Amino acid sequence: MHPASTMHPATTLHPATAFKGDQGLSLQRTMETESTIPGAASACRLEFSSRGDRVPTLFVTPQGKGPHSTVVIVHSAGSSKSALELDLAGFVAAGHATLTIDLPLHGERSSSKLTECLLAAIRGGARDANTTSLLAQFARQSESDVRSALDLALTLPDLDADRIGLAGVGVGALFAARVGADDPRPVALALAGMPTADLPQPLDASRHVDRIAPRPLLQIETDGDEMKTMADFFATSL
Repeated sequence: MHPASTMHPATTLHPATAFKGDQGLSLQRTMETESTIPGAASACRLEFSSRGDRVPTLFVTPQGKGPHSTVVIVHSAGSSKSALELDLAGFVAAGHATLTIDLPLHGERSSSKLTECLLAAIRGGARDANTTSLLAQFARQSESDVRSALDLALTLPDLDADRIGLAGVGVGALFAARVGADDPRPVALALAGMPTADLPQPLDASRHVDRIAPRPLLQIETDGDEMKTMADFFATSL
């Protein structure tokens, strides 16, 4: 994977149009014009509520008339909703809207005290009772956030509720698999670079992957071109 990097600050900021279904998710909206996503019609920063936590979200729409297919993308450990490595422009070029979130203790939700501890534990560092508890809380909140992101995708304008995909990279693939196994709304899933070794129980997703069938499932290793591979996969499966 390429090193994580975030987009430049938005050049304009103004209230967005109200979306349907805001009440259940306690949705807050601002609009961002973001030149680092070539080909996008708009990039909208949202926040919704998940288990009492606020989840920063980026909603990007392609050019052209909707309703559009949508891919909910879950980033890797140490990354964020707007990381260049997610190649949102590639999904837009393939005609998909994208919805990305900052996982707990990532991106706008980072903590000077806890983020490095979490990342070390995810990457196989020493685990004591405190880090095990932190991993369990991270997993519970992350799964809730991904499910709520799918809820949100059903409320946004010009999206096709029957063409929603779910993708994850690295640790994000774990949560995509765990949620996708039980949630029928994603009609296709893509998992890139999903860790399989030395995972604590809260993160283990190996037993969930088989339950995604018969929906289309793409599993790939991270090779620097995995996001294009996923965008192409969803172009034929959504």
